[in-house]
Amino acid sequence: MCRKFIILMSCLIVLFPALPLWAQEAQEPPVEDEYTITYPYTPLALEEIDYPESELALLEQEIVRLTNEQRAAAGLPPVLIDEKLMAAARFQSRTLLPSLNYFEYDSLNDGTFTGTVIESIIWSETPEEAIVAWMESPAHRDNILDNNHNVIGAGAYYHLEYGFAFTLIFGHSTLSLEAAPAFAFAEQADFQETPLRVAYMERAVPLNEEPGQRGGFVLRNRAFEIAIGAGVHITNDIFNMSDIFSDVLEIDLQDIIDGFRINFGANFAPLSMNINVRDRWGFGLDIGHVTMTGNFSLPGALLSFQEASDELFGVGGAAFVEFGVPVFFHVRNFRVRVRPALYTPLFHARPGIRYSFDGYRLDMDFRMSIYSALNLGDMFGDEGSGNFNGIPGHAFGGDLSLDVQYPLLYWLNVGVNISNIPIVPSNLRHYARMEGNVFFDTSHLDFGDLRNGNGGLMDDVFGSNMEDLRFGELADGRRVLRPFSMLFYAEARPISGRRFMTVIPSLGFSINGLYPRVFALEGGISTRFDLANMLFATIGINYNDRRWRNSLDFGFNLRAFELGIGISSQSPSFVGSFTGAGVGLDFVMRFGW
Repeated sequence: MCRKFIILMSCLIVLFPALPLWAQEAQEPPVEDEYTITYPYTPLALEEIDYPESELALLEQEIVRLTNEQRAAAGLPPVLIDEKLMAAARFQSRTLLPSLNYFEYDSLNDGTFTGTVIESIIWSETPEEAIVAWMESPAHRDNILDNNHNVIGAGAYYHLEYGFAFTLIFGHSTLSLEAAPAFAFAEQADFQETPLRVAYMERAVPLNEEPGQRGGFVLRNRAFEIAIGAGVHITNDIFNMSDIFSDVLEIDLQDIIDGFRINFGANFAPLSMNINVRDRWGFGLDIGHVTMTGNFSLPGALLSFQEASDELFGVGGAAFVEFGVPVFFHVRNFRVRVRPALYTPLFHARPGIRYSFDGYRLDMDFRMSIYSALNLGDMFGDEGSGNFNGIPGHAFGGDLSLDVQYPLLYWLNVGVNISNIPIVPSNLRHYARMEGNVFFDTSHLDFGDLRNGNGGLMDDVFGSNMEDLRFGELADGRRVLRPFSMLFYAEARPISGRRFMTVIPSLGFSINGLYPRVFALEGGISTRFDLANMLFATIGINYNDRRWRNSLDFGFNLRAFELGIGISSQSPSFVGSFTGAGVGLDFVMRFGW
């Protein structure tokens, strides 16, 4: 498996220099002053379309309503929906390139329309922005407020490359307006054979930005980038930052008796490379990413001598090195991100202390083991050579992470993120282990005997048996999987669907054998602010990896260079996350074009 992975990585590295050339956009031909368009056009492939048809119909109804609202404000009668114009407008939104933003038809050649039929096309974020832009353009304002127009067709479509395309077609119908068709779509065949003479007149708005910005300047995503990043955190639920830096450290014994937990971790991403082909699809390569995590727990039931049976606690931790290949693409209306990864644990330890208490006798059994892909005996044992002998193939495992997102409404996306779906577990055969037990039995405690000097009875009250640390190798090995999580989330853009503000609630669960309680619920809420993809910030309150995290992430993007920094107040307890009981720091830098 390792040999195949190395061959695959070598092929990807060889192909990197050529991939940015494939991602370059084709130059569009210059627009002629006058030419003829003849249907049919070749519609976009279904996998290039990323919006539900039913929601597009709602957008079309909204843009007609807003158009009539502008006409009413000018004292004009409303325009009525015509089903043939609706079909034409929607077909135009689907097929025409963004270089053509304003058209004039001579006629529809079917005898039901007279005068000039005007078409306006705009790339915009929302119907409201499209109407505002049209009303600020003299030619388009005249079209909307033309008293000769009595029918309208509206088309909305979503192109992955450019965003929303809104089309309006106005005309004067010779049919009785009382008999005007209701909101409906004609078959595309009604228009496919009609030759239309078109005159290029004016863009909908002065387009000083690149396609895909939908009504305002937005810095485009990089086609190729290289990224590095790192992060560290430590949390507890007893001390806070003010206690640590004060002259006198005060500790509430009640907090300790109630039990306490400590979490710590770090990550380092020395190299990531990504290819983005016009935001339609892309892939990357993550090389040598290291993730370390650990925790220590001491239950309150033990410290307060409450009755318990075989309860688990102790120290858990792991360090993983991984190589991943992130890929994203679109399938009909779904945006899919997949990341297969090859990983190996440098070490892996689960909590291994169990205690029982029946009211008189307290028993604690130790079986603390550290498993590793490395030969711990050779490296640290008394008879070892101290040499590093490499990582065997059986120590590598494979898993898959998946993120699927669906646009439920024009302002709302829903999705699910699944991390570390097991494919092949890592098999660790080398270990370091310490075993033993301790007991304390108050039922044999006699203070009279102690006063008379009979101290030998203390052997029945307290005792311990601890073995020395030993190294070994398992014949079958220990199967190790990375922590699994599944998180359902939504991305809501409450300000007219604009990307400036996005609210992201989430809810899910995780399964992590590094903690005494393997299963835990996770979730929270974050709000992301995005200014033209150049300045962005995210604030959030989330419970992930058994800790509450109040975070502030911010960054700036100059396209050739991007810097992101994150700070957070963290704690295993909700209250502690607001008092500075832990802290986290993250940063990432990206370079590209």
